[in-house]
Amino acid sequence: MAHDDPVVASLDVRLHQPADESVDETLRGGGSRGGPGGRAQQPRVHGGAHDDAAAMLGAALQELPEREDLAGHLALALIAAGKIDGATATLAAVPADSKDETVARARAALALAADAPADDELAPLMQAVEADPANQDARFELASALAARGDRDAAADHLLAIIKADRTWNEGAAREKLLKMFEAVGLADPWSVKTRAALRAIWFA
Repeated sequence: MAHDDPVVASLDVRLHQPADESVDETLRGGGSRGGPGGRAQQPRVHGGAHDDAAAMLGAALQELPEREDLAGHLALALIAAGKIDGATATLAAVPADSKDETVARARAALALAADAPADDELAPLMQAVEADPANQDARFELASALAARGDRDAAADHLLAIIKADRTWNEGAAREKLLKMFEAVGLADPWSVKTRAALRAIWFA
């Protein structure tokens, strides 16, 4: 959609350049892969892209504070940059009943980021799952940690494994976590489409 405001028009162009696309790529976990028991990999990040995007979005939001979509994009950029407090504050200024799709994505991404583990906490979770693949508590905790770090493929693999073993485990927590990931990434995203198909195949088997 074209914008009359030159600040927003410039922002729209920048958001579609490769460096700024890394914000969404990081949130979606693009470029990383690891199956159950595999080692998580951090997504590739273009240096400074997140900070540049956040600075530009912040300036645009000051010019147009009524634009909820700008707040959502800013929060996503801040989450990708690891600035969770800033993202929380940005979203807190948006009405709770906002229907904006980008705001919904950002809120879902923020909820996922809350499960990010410390650097020394991930390896023990992997070891616990490797030692006892039927330990669904450890597998779910690992999946949540991987999702928070942006390793969506490995996280989804673990969540699908839980659902395949017992779809009712912990009141359907694994399916709910997947749905939250779909919301954060966007339902139309190719990864969401592919993973939702995998979920349906297990669910209706």
